[in-house]
Amino acid sequence: MFSVAYTILFLVMSQISFMFTPVVDLTPASLAQQHRAAHHIQYDNPVEGDSCSATAVGPHTLLTAGHCLMASSKIKIDGTNASVVNMIFDDADHMFVVTDATFPVYLHINQNALDSIGAAQVHMWGNPGRSTDVYRIGSFLKWSTIGDAKLAIFVLPIFAGDSGSGLIDDTGDIIGVISVGNNDANAGILPLQFTDAQLAQIK
Repeated sequence: MFSVAYTILFLVMSQISFMFTPVVDLTPASLAQQHRAAHHIQYDNPVEGDSCSATAVGPHTLLTAGHCLMASSKIKIDGTNASVVNMIFDDADHMFVVTDATFPVYLHINQNALDSIGAAQVHMWGNPGRSTDVYRIGSFLKWSTIGDAKLAIFVLPIFAGDSGSGLIDDTGDIIGVISVGNNDANAGILPLQFTDAQLAQIK
């Protein structure tokens, strides 16, 4: 698996409150649909800070960052114990986690959307610090590199715990996953690189 050096911003979140207005429209691009597909994942016996974000991409499958979970048969999803059936990694810090949990709402993956992202806005739900279900909106800034890999930089404030959050375009498709942060509070997105055979393993 491609090795990347990750810089995650750690900020004290306990004194910061986040507010959002729920949206009741359930069209494909709606915030409510995105919110219902977003999840909080932890090891079965998490230590403080041992937390990531994920998005349902199938009835039993989550998409998250590859560095979020090591080999483990048990995790917590939104505080509820679940068993890991399979972990499927691409070559760019992304993974599918197939579980015994059921997700009634899940989103479509568009691996090619970053190539033509332009000035479109993007959306994400994450779990920064000690907060959960925090909505943010951002926009594409520029292309960069990390090692030999392309990296899309977005103007989007991220914090510890946001790793693995799905980056969602206005059509409601997942176009990337939060992997990298920098000291300007921008988000770095490595293009998704799952093979057709791996995509077919989404359950």
